[in-house]
Amino acid sequence: QGSVSKLQFVTKSDVEDYVIGDQVLYAHSDDQFNVHFPFRHGDLNIHSEIPKTELKHYRAVLVIPDIYNRLFLKELVGLLLIQLGFGGCFLVQDHVAATFGAGLGAACVVDLGDQKTSMSCVEDALSQRATRIRLDYGGSDITQAFFYLLQRAGFPYKECQPQHPLDSALLTRIKEGYCHLNLVKTIDFCGLRDVNFVVERPGVATLRYHIKIGDELLLAPLGLFNTEVFALTGQDKRGQGQANASGDPEDPHDANYLRETSVCSRILYHQIPKR
Repeated sequence: QGSVSKLQFVTKSDVEDYVIGDQVLYAHSDDQFNVHFPFRHGDLNIHSEIPKTELKHYRAVLVIPDIYNRLFLKELVGLLLIQLGFGGCFLVQDHVAATFGAGLGAACVVDLGDQKTSMSCVEDALSQRATRIRLDYGGSDITQAFFYLLQRAGFPYKECQPQHPLDSALLTRIKEGYCHLNLVKTIDFCGLRDVNFVVERPGVATLRYHIKIGDELLLAPLGLFNTEVFALTGQDKRGQGQANASGDPEDPHDANYLRETSVCSRILYHQIPKR
């Protein structure tokens, strides 16, 4: 046990209207901050707060997921152009934007996020529809599985609560510092490893812990390739592809219209007699 931590909680009296970034981890629970994450599992985490502003002299570039919902995009474009007042907007898929940023004309893009993993092949600024897949697991699931394994390995910090922001950040730091997928049996990566960590809370004495961790460092990230590891914690993880777009009664040329007309075109084409 060390000296009292110099960290301090963030209260509503310390800020004006909001807190962002790492300050959220130290938001005092008594002040009941409305902590909100705009995206969850790669889709919109919808909420009711829509700011009003005048942006008619600006243009917006909206980066959308590789697997998207057309109705969400319609609402987002309406939000940008009508409610926010942008002068124009342009939509680009995140995997396509990644290839632009890397200066590549073609690539297989793998996006491993906190709550989802997405993949697709991009060629000539087009994400190939048949290659798009989203898996409903990511870094946070590895952290949860890692904590499950740590508990069975005699994790000394018994009061750890993964739902608490500071404890979650602690587990993430240990995971990022020690977990690996190096299957080569070397002294540096395999076998027991000494892990030291510090638990620090505002206004409370710091606590220092030590634990020896073995295969747990490898087993937790292997869940990316074998979801039975995540099933140990009761999680049911699945994947999804790009679903067919649903009809839109406000759009006379919606996906249903395009599908029907394309079928009719193929039928007429086959009925034309050969000369």
